[in-house]
Amino acid sequence: MRAKPWIHHYDKGVPHTLHPYPEETLVDVVRRSAEEQPQHSAMYFKGVSLSYR
Repeated sequence: MRAKPWIHHYDKGVPHTLHPYPEETLVDVVRRSAEEQPQHSAMYFKGVSLSYR
């Protein structure tokens, strides 16, 4: 029995692992996005868009 039997169901090109893991967290990504593009949408909910600013 294979250790990870689900892998053969992956679409072509999908990596079998996330390694190497990114050095930044989701919070880091959101913070950087807010600093670099404060006018962009941070959230869209029920027809209302909220920018990072």
